Amino acid sequence: SSSSSSSSSSFSSSSSSSSSPSTSLSIPPFPTSIPPPPTSNPPPPTSVPHWATHKPLAALGLPMAAVALIDNEASKGLPGEESNLLVMPTWEEADDLGEAAFEILVRELLALPIGVDMRVECRRIGAMAAAAHVADETAVEKRRLEKEQKLERRG
Repeated sequence: SSSSSSSSSSFSSSSSSSSSPSTSLSIPPFPTSIPPPPTSNPPPPTSVPHWATHKPLAALGLPMAAVALIDNEASKGLPGEESNLLVMPTWEEADDLGEAAFEILVRELLALPIGVDMRVECRRIGAMAAAAHVADETAVEKRRLEKEQKLERRG
């Protein structure tokens, strides 16, 4: 009677009635090659950093009520898709490195019921995260100077 319970917890496919369970596992081999990425999407132009581009949501066929684009810049959303943009404060410029804002983001997203319209929730959650952001003025000034230097190098 005890042998039937021990054989059910065994990893082996055999129904042995021995007192020690078998631990043989069949693990498939790890793939040795990774297929190349699809060529349908060309790489972004080299003159524009990949993070400085717009993020088209509707063009990708995404259900707009179920999509949130989370970014630290409001300019990333396309016209007509602004309500899907959840703007988060820049963590490098926060006294707490963005912990309070990120905690709000995670808590609020996880609390949302399935099927909620994200176009409504993005603005609400973004406003809560912005209110929790406490800027580190030294970091803000440093970032402003870095942006100026980049513009000077380009121009």
